[in-house]
Amino acid sequence: MAYQDGNFTNAIQDGPARVFYPFINAPTKDTTTKGTVRNYVVVPSSYTPAAALSTDPADNTQYLLQESELTVEGGLGRYSRTYCKVPGDQIDYSSIVITKPQFPLAVSGAFYSTYGGYYIDNVQTTSNVWSQTISSNVFLNVAGGTFTVTYGSNTTAALNYNDSNATIAAAINGLASVTANAITVSVTNDISNTRYPIFVIGRSTGSNSIATMTVNFSLTPDQRIPAPSTSATSVQYWPMRSNVLVIKNSHGRSATDYVGVMDSQFANPSWFQSNPTIINTNAFTLVNNSNIGSQIYTYTGYRYVQRSYTPGTDRVLTKLTDKFYLPGVTSGITTGADIPVPDIAINDTQLLNLVVGSATGFQNYDAEPVTAWPSEPSPMFRQRLIQIDVDDL
Repeated sequence: MAYQDGNFTNAIQDGPARVFYPFINAPTKDTTTKGTVRNYVVVPSSYTPAAALSTDPADNTQYLLQESELTVEGGLGRYSRTYCKVPGDQIDYSSIVITKPQFPLAVSGAFYSTYGGYYIDNVQTTSNVWSQTISSNVFLNVAGGTFTVTYGSNTTAALNYNDSNATIAAAINGLASVTANAITVSVTNDISNTRYPIFVIGRSTGSNSIATMTVNFSLTPDQRIPAPSTSATSVQYWPMRSNVLVIKNSHGRSATDYVGVMDSQFANPSWFQSNPTIINTNAFTLVNNSNIGSQIYTYTGYRYVQRSYTPGTDRVLTKLTDKFYLPGVTSGITTGADIPVPDIAINDTQLLNLVVGSATGFQNYDAEPVTAWPSEPSPMFRQRLIQIDVDDL
């Protein structure tokens, strides 16, 4: 017998250590994950079990996985200890048959998302929001600025965008050209309305036309003033955003996904000088059409299928990923309870969310229960994730 101390009061290694590679014949052909088995002999009364997280005497990157029970024969005790490195991810590829569910279509090509409706209250802001479809009320707000009113050869002094009706009417009625034509006007100033900014001058007395009365605006932010609606008795302006911006830096969708942006309910879509634009890192394609105003309810909370998809039974490529955790050694894992619970897409709603989201390639489909590795008892845990190739759906 090799390595004797005569009395065996100290545990002596019995023979050379056996080195093994648990995944060398696996699909990964892993030659990095190394294990060692050491057999020992000792006087039974001197036997002491190894402490948790003990390391191999010759390699402190290998941790104690298992220690056999002490067996006694001829007055001597024998036992073995198995050490191993914490394995890296072990990956294998296969395929499974899944049932692809029907979309609960709510409108053509779209289904109602369990995420519900998401709104940008004011698309002039730079707030980051997250949703599969941006459904928003576009605010056409005026935040500041001035304007003047001209009639004939006379022009008022600069008036504030939020001056009262009485203040503006008094300035107009004080123009020499207005008094010379024996008219007076009244004013409705609602430029500061966040949804329906409007400015109206109406003839109160007299019979001469006010159709030639003009208003020159200098408003912020970035307002466009379309041609007014005019008549002999009224002049009406609707200040509007000349360019509506949606800034969405963290949206999680691909460059080809749709994003709907709606103006306020019942608002005239012509209030946009040009199509609303999306400013972000992934260059959304914007959905916008002549019915943008009337389709606010159509888009709210819906997501659009941007790919070919056929419900029914299908075989899809899978990636089986084994992850390994040793509490007290693996970063962030103190006990088995710290092993993360993966997000999976095994039910119909979760699977459909993957189809219409930005997900591509392999995504979590299912997960096996966490088990001790390589077998009980062992302080190391194995978690197997079953991922499906979303591009196969």
